[in-house]
Amino acid sequence: MSVMFKQMIHMENKVDECLQLHTKIHSIEETLTDHNARLKLLEYKSIDMEARSRRNNLIFSGISEHRDENC
Repeated sequence: MSVMFKQMIHMENKVDECLQLHTKIHSIEETLTDHNARLKLLEYKSIDMEARSRRNNLIFSGISEHRDENC
């Protein structure tokens, strides 16, 4: 009977360890989801900033110009 009781206590400890690991994994998954969302936002901001910086860098060539032209 005492052997069974010891085995039950051992099993309860293992179950408790599994529950703690499950809680840690859930916490890590939430953190990872948050970091992925932040990374995606930073990626979009970076693309937007790059596009805005390129907007004023257009160079046109091959177009003839005339003096006193109203552009």
